[in-house]
Amino acid sequence: MLISGHATVWDLAALQAGAGVASAVFTPAANGLVAELAPAGRVREANSMLAMSKSIAAIAALGLAGAIVAAAGPGAAFAADAASFAISTVSLAAIRSPALALPAPPGRGLLSDIRHGWAAVTERRWLCNYAAHVALLNAIAISPLFVLGPLVADRRLGGAPAWAAIAIGYALGSLLAAGLTLRWSPTRPIAAAIACSLALAPLLALLAGPAPLWLLVPAALAAGAQGTVYNTFASTAQQANIPSYLLSRTNSMVTLGALIAAPAGMALAGVAADTLGTAPVLYLAAAWVVASGAAALAIPTTRSRLALSLT
Repeated sequence: MLISGHATVWDLAALQAGAGVASAVFTPAANGLVAELAPAGRVREANSMLAMSKSIAAIAALGLAGAIVAAAGPGAAFAADAASFAISTVSLAAIRSPALALPAPPGRGLLSDIRHGWAAVTERRWLCNYAAHVALLNAIAISPLFVLGPLVADRRLGGAPAWAAIAIGYALGSLLAAGLTLRWSPTRPIAAAIACSLALAPLLALLAGPAPLWLLVPAALAAGAQGTVYNTFASTAQQANIPSYLLSRTNSMVTLGALIAAPAGMALAGVAADTLGTAPVLYLAAAWVVASGAAALAIPTTRSRLALSLT
């Protein structure tokens, strides 16, 4: 559609909905697969290396995508993106693991899986706390960042080059944090993850200003770092403390809340910005990061001691 010039917003929204369904199926299964494939006691390191590879790819992709769009247009960039998914599919198909060959237990079905997954989440208060925090963080902070951040860059910072600089700062922060999580193994990983999420607030507040680009880029670096720490420790805590046969099901429950919250937050961010203005919404998002993080850390079960390695 983009190559032919016939794409509409509704067409792209429908296709993105299909991509969302695919992501909802893939992400929980991938989370469980990492736990199966990682060497014994090295699941945290495996997640850190995955985060590092994603960050390196993101940095390279920003420059490559810009070059393709400039040379051949957005349609060609999406065609190259599609080719990358094809390569990914081939590499995933080559994975061999004993766990992948196990047959499903008799009598197991979708409703049974949902019940077991829900029970596994509700039995672990630390996981409930994390699930609530990540869903609300997506809705009230992350969504306004990705909806209104490019708007601020376009109106006040010089357009796409400014947002690209902020995105590169974010990716560099993710890369540096991946190196940190390779070595840091906190005894209270969910508390550590939520405490690090506070580093998202400065970027939101500075975009509301808006601050100059030379302040926004280091703030983006801190925001990218917190994202990697947050996701790595939360994923590893689940992989190391939930039985493997329940892992993908519990992760799908957590992912469901996060996926529902994100589009809802994006829709609300646009409406709120039209009503209140861009700056108040971004300031509110920054305040929410701090308030929700403090509230979550005040709950004793958030500070539970959890292993970060499989034995």
